[in-house]
Amino acid sequence: MEIPHRAVVNFLAAMARTPGVVATDVVLALTSPSFDISVLELIVPLTVGARTVVASTTDARDPQRLINLIRRNQVTVVQATPVAWGQLVDFAPQDLRLRLALSGGEALNRSLANRLCALADEVWNMYGPTETTVWSLAGRVRPDQEGAPVPIGRPIDNTSAWVLDRAGEVLPAGVVGELHIGGAGLALGYRGRPELTGQRFVPGSTATGGARLYRTGDLVRLRGDGEFEFHGRTDTQIKIRGHRVEPDEVAALLRRHPQVRDAVVVARWDDDQEPRLVAYVVPRDAEAAPPG
Repeated sequence: MEIPHRAVVNFLAAMARTPGVVATDVVLALTSPSFDISVLELIVPLTVGARTVVASTTDARDPQRLINLIRRNQVTVVQATPVAWGQLVDFAPQDLRLRLALSGGEALNRSLANRLCALADEVWNMYGPTETTVWSLAGRVRPDQEGAPVPIGRPIDNTSAWVLDRAGEVLPAGVVGELHIGGAGLALGYRGRPELTGQRFVPGSTATGGARLYRTGDLVRLRGDGEFEFHGRTDTQIKIRGHRVEPDEVAALLRRHPQVRDAVVVARWDDDQEPRLVAYVVPRDAEAAPPG
């Protein structure tokens, strides 16, 4: 992925403004530098004069150690995936209070969103693929009744978001279609993969201003309040702990095993709505099913 300098600068400036990081904040650097969301934790504080507390690998894997680190350093801003947040809130004492809790990388369910609202003064749901430079949408989350959807927010500064049909036409509010993102955060493309770049980065229509857009593959609808709501994928791709996973590709790898005749991989959700992959495998020496 080729990300221009200007896209990162736009992202840093936007995050400093909304959700907003100030000089008095203490930001927890929890994410591995190999994950794009670490840019917010490591660089945004430097742009506003805030302090960063870096969690070790051991800290990141142990919720109780992480809680102790947060309390000892009076951390005010924490960013994490819903899976990591779920572990943190289970261990968080009642007197622990954050100024900002940012959740992203995968879908945030209502139950966890409400629990986060009891932990922080402000909770924000963050959305964005790497192709548009970390986060492209952000939305303030407030407590709501169980089962109510958690919106993925509005576009950040110098970013546009469109809900388009298969013909590339703009859909009205309330209608589900594919989310396309444009603006200053767009990547140049996939390095050394011009065909894939051409498939995912497409010219916009006259209705969208004709500017270059990124096809996210995510199905969304624009709500009446101006925020976007996630409704799944146009393909089988899922997010597990913030990482993109293609079940069909996993199944293809399983079929390459000498003892596997066929395989199907699907996503399943546990009671806490955390996704996992389940593989169904036909051994090569299994008897064929009778016809009919």
